[in-house]
Amino acid sequence: MSKRYLRYFFDALDGQQKWLNQMAKKGYRLVKTTNLTYQFVKCQPMEYQYRVEFVADKYHRELKDYEEFLANMGYITMEKNMNLHYGIGKVKWRPWLRKGTMVATSPGNYNKELLIIEKKNDGTPFAMHTDHADIVSYLSKIRNTYLWSFLLLILLTILAVKEYEASDLLRNAILGCVAVLSAFYLYITIRYSLAIHKYKQTKKIYE
Repeated sequence: MSKRYLRYFFDALDGQQKWLNQMAKKGYRLVKTTNLTYQFVKCQPMEYQYRVEFVADKYHRELKDYEEFLANMGYITMEKNMNLHYGIGKVKWRPWLRKGTMVATSPGNYNKELLIIEKKNDGTPFAMHTDHADIVSYLSKIRNTYLWSFLLLILLTILAVKEYEASDLLRNAILGCVAVLSAFYLYITIRYSLAIHKYKQTKKIYE
């Protein structure tokens, strides 16, 4: 027996990871995912654990090598979209990433910014990043993604409002939606910034 859910996560990493682990606790294992759908099958409650990894900064070959590495460790991986992009057709522009990964195409890393990682809940640690410097670097990439999304959203809205005429009602509705989304992106940016600061302070303590 399988269950299918339609979901979109603005909090693409923590929110999605929390939900997948909640489903696993109820006895549902993820077997397939698309841009907006998740398909589960029954399993023993808490039989599996999930992590959602940010991999948008990896080249296509690097991503495949990473998936192969995880498979050799006994993990199951599923590529997932983050839905934070500004593009036309099968091309995404991602200015917050390192040189060489700013543009994603299909075939390639288009709509593969995230990696859902599944592990048998056997009591062994399930941390993808353990070194403080690695954690800070990883969190910084995520923070920059949300920060750029916030800035680009504001910029595009300003340009659109100036360029196109619209009724006051429509204009206010658009600005209201943008304000809510911008506030969320800013909140996530601040949250990751605080986490980065925390790990940097912890590193100083142990040095």
